[in-house]
Amino acid sequence: MPGLPLVQPEDATPEVARLLDAVQAMTGLTPNLAKAMANSPAVLRAYLEFAGALQRGGLSAADRERIALLVAQHNAADYGLSAHTYVGTKVAGLTEREAVRARRGGDAHPVLAFAAALLMRRGHITDEELRAAREGGLSDTHLAEIVAHVAFNVFSDYFTNAARVAIDWPLVHHTNLERTTIMQARMKNPAQILPGAMEPIFALFKAVKSGGVPETTLELVHLRVSQVNGCSACVDAGAKSARKAGETDERLFAVAAWRETSYFTDAERAALALAESATRLADRPDAVPDEIWEEAAGHYDEPGLASIIMMIAVTNLFNRLNATTRQIAGAW
Repeated sequence: MPGLPLVQPEDATPEVARLLDAVQAMTGLTPNLAKAMANSPAVLRAYLEFAGALQRGGLSAADRERIALLVAQHNAADYGLSAHTYVGTKVAGLTEREAVRARRGGDAHPVLAFAAALLMRRGHITDEELRAAREGGLSDTHLAEIVAHVAFNVFSDYFTNAARVAIDWPLVHHTNLERTTIMQARMKNPAQILPGAMEPIFALFKAVKSGGVPETTLELVHLRVSQVNGCSACVDAGAKSARKAGETDERLFAVAAWRETSYFTDAERAALALAESATRLADRPDAVPDEIWEEAAGHYDEPGLASIIMMIAVTNLFNRLNATTRQIAGAW
């Protein structure tokens, strides 16, 4: 069924024509959204005044677009996704990846985290979420404006969905993402909550590198353990870290099937086999069989073995912290 008609500037009443001219002056064009809103001068005027006031607020253009993308994805509003993906990446300075992360709602950015909480709880945020926003550096002015931006974008998304506004931007469809619901961690990483927890974990990571094992081997171990445990945050961070350490994409892509590839040395294969066994302790009566241990011991001395085992243990710790609380890949 057809939605609301588009009011063309040349056919508009003097009042509506002035409002459409104001849209042109503000945005540099007259989008179909404004033409559909022009069916009611009151609606178009409210939209313009709301948008103009928020643009003069304290949030950056990039953060305003992040909120708009998050809300549009939540509302399955393809018009909003298309418009704000274009404006966000072409005008506000977001990268394509940042735009996608904003849509997923999995960014650790405090503005997005607070906006996502508002959406998911319909405004009924918890004391912890409010406290986290303030600890993340958001002022009361920022918090007020984030609420306003969420409401403003809900208004525009509902309007474009209900009015069936034709998309006049490069199309971005809400189903293009693997998941279309807002992704949000259940809580902060527990090691970030308990005082004094994170420092010794990082000290362990530092000690792991003192055993003489090549950094790339340790990164492969970290990545494979994280894959076995299904920890998306650690897989994402591990692949990036390994790449920084000099790993190639070919080897990183093949870690999950390392037995069937020729990319890895015998020493690396021994470390990966040990990593899998020491992670899957419940899979067999003899958790780490002698042949796996002896193969590893044939390539590494005791400090090297200690380094690999510690990397396996620390990675399993982080995997369990992240997977249990559903930490979001790319948020760290």
